[in-house]
Amino acid sequence: MTIVIMGILAMVILLKEASLITQQLKNPFYFQDIAKAMVLTPQDLWLTDINLEEQNKNLVLTGESRTERAIFNYISSLTGSGYFEAVELVSSKGEAQSRKFIIRCTIK
Repeated sequence: MTIVIMGILAMVILLKEASLITQQLKNPFYFQDIAKAMVLTPQDLWLTDINLEEQNKNLVLTGESRTERAIFNYISSLTGSGYFEAVELVSSKGEAQSRKFIIRCTIK
């Protein structure tokens, strides 16, 4: 029961944050593109920051992963999704169990 309530509270917080994000965007349809990038994340990879450069439709994804392979799988998923182009790994550094990365892509 506690887990379910915590899950519901987390969803409410995420919805409020999503509402704030869409209010700040000139084009609220970009939120859908951000959501697509989030859905494509593999299990052993998590995003810590998402930055949208609206003027050139670039999405900058910052995160961490347990493996380098997960980062490359994520890049492959973004490229193959048909929603993004010019997907590139800007940086990747860290130890074997914790790799920090930055990926930049353009929204189609």
